[in-house]
Amino acid sequence: MALYLISYDIAEKNYDYQSLWTRLAAMKATRVLYSEWLFPDATGRAVAIAADLTAHIDKGDSLVVQEVGRDAAWVKLQISDDAMHILLRFCRF
Repeated sequence: MALYLISYDIAEKNYDYQSLWTRLAAMKATRVLYSEWLFPDATGRAVAIAADLTAHIDKGDSLVVQEVGRDAAWVKLQISDDAMHILLRFCRF
């Protein structure tokens, strides 16, 4: 299992991002900041995750999918510290 950070920059404020948010929810990703989500994934393939999500963003948007390690720090996430610690258990390193 691996834990991935999914982060995106929205270029077009009027674009409807409901499709992206619905897809992230269906993947059981957890929103930790406005445009950052954490996603535990057994396949361990950031490229596949990014390819999947690309269909749900506008052509001018930016997207990064990066594996997360256990060495992490945070302040004021949209989830509790306990929930973050649970997600960090999915890290491979």
